[in-house]
Amino acid sequence: MGNTAESPTRPPDSPIHLEVKITLYIALGLTGIALVCFGLSYYLNKNLAKTCQKCGGIALILGSLALLIAVILNLCAKSKASIEYLSPIKTVPKTSNKKLIIISADSWCKFSEKMSDEVSTLQSLLEPMGVEVVLVSDKKDKDKFQKLSAQHSAQGFPHSVLLVDETKIADIPGYMTASKMKEIVSSKL
Repeated sequence: MGNTAESPTRPPDSPIHLEVKITLYIALGLTGIALVCFGLSYYLNKNLAKTCQKCGGIALILGSLALLIAVILNLCAKSKASIEYLSPIKTVPKTSNKKLIIISADSWCKFSEKMSDEVSTLQSLLEPMGVEVVLVSDKKDKDKFQKLSAQHSAQGFPHSVLLVDETKIADIPGYMTASKMKEIVSSKL
């Protein structure tokens, strides 16, 4: 209790999609089969050893392919999440409660610090559009930061969320200047 220094807040663990997990288990299983086949070939007679080595080779190739598929699936899932902000989810009525929440890991992320520095400029740019800018920093409100990070599946920081009448319109990952953020927000509204 005497130690008042806070440990840096880390981003929540990113979920690994079920397809990726299954494919990784298949790759691991096939690699294990290959190792067993290669190990057994040492103890078997010449003809059986060759057959066992061929089976091990095939299992190793299939395991490598399964691993490659898992990597591709994981990359596709991350790409989809990171470019999700490029397409609007729905049309926004002109008279509504609009809010841009910036989830910022200021205690350890330099890009989050830069984004936090842009907030006052961003507020002045978005105010004429009727958008309220809310900064949630892990330095100032760790509990709210962790809750919003988990709620919006933030995998990197800063992570911005555009809400209209408490409905999520878009996730906007990463740092960007206030003018670039204004472009993205106005394209969503």
